[in-house]
Amino acid sequence: MFHYIFCLKLQSYIDKKIYLDISDYRVHYGRNARNFELINFNTNLPIINNKKTLCSVIKYSYFAFMTRSFINRITNKFFKITFLNPTNKTISFPHQKFRTIRELADNLGNCNYIFREYMWDFKEFIDLKENVLKFLTPSILLNHKNLVILRDIKQAKNSCFIHIRRGDYVNIPAYTLLDMKYYRKAMDIIRNKLGDVEFFVFGNDINFIRENFSNCRIININDEDNVSFDFILMRACKNAILANSTLSIWLGFLCDGIVVYKRNTTPEIPLVFQTMQNHICI
Repeated sequence: MFHYIFCLKLQSYIDKKIYLDISDYRVHYGRNARNFELINFNTNLPIINNKKTLCSVIKYSYFAFMTRSFINRITNKFFKITFLNPTNKTISFPHQKFRTIRELADNLGNCNYIFREYMWDFKEFIDLKENVLKFLTPSILLNHKNLVILRDIKQAKNSCFIHIRRGDYVNIPAYTLLDMKYYRKAMDIIRNKLGDVEFFVFGNDINFIRENFSNCRIININDEDNVSFDFILMRACKNAILANSTLSIWLGFLCDGIVVYKRNTTPEIPLVFQTMQNHICI
């Protein structure tokens, strides 16, 4: 999702057609690869899903591209270096080289490929919030089980989702594992402000959830290949308790109710949340 919003923002600054390249999307870089679920929403950017199409778009020899890729896999595996990247038309890690997307746009030159971009300052996306909300209208139909939960969420007077992101973080020492001290405090804040609240718990560590959230509505019907269903359900909740994940960040960014999140985590919650109404950092 971030890449899509990044493209929308970049598109507002440049007079070029922008494509989303997903030709490497299923490649495992030491972590679990997921299905490309952006197609489940109303996107309007063309998508590149194979290397031949990519080479055609960037006007580069397919044979030369595959030769470079083969050599790079070998040199990167054994020497951790890449010799043959066509750097004259490529910008990598742009968030480390430019302060804003506007500055990136002003310095594109003849570059025709951007990769490995990550989180920019969310302040740049505030003016796109309405467009993002339109884009997040799902183009897929929920199945019966999800529709029942969606109905219950909409019927709840004060609904609040709790997002748990732990399963894959256990094997990534740099990432913060949020504990029950945080979640209990967050739930108390929501209750103190709203009174009667119905909590809906989503996440990727079902054992942790069942052990600690037995008094909440646990949602465990969608696997990792159907995250978009969970997104739609969480998006329907009026309030939010976030995990330190990009999915939570986007849900918190779009939520108009009370949003509680943890400070000083990795991945980090954007600083712009501190200026957003009803966003509470603990």
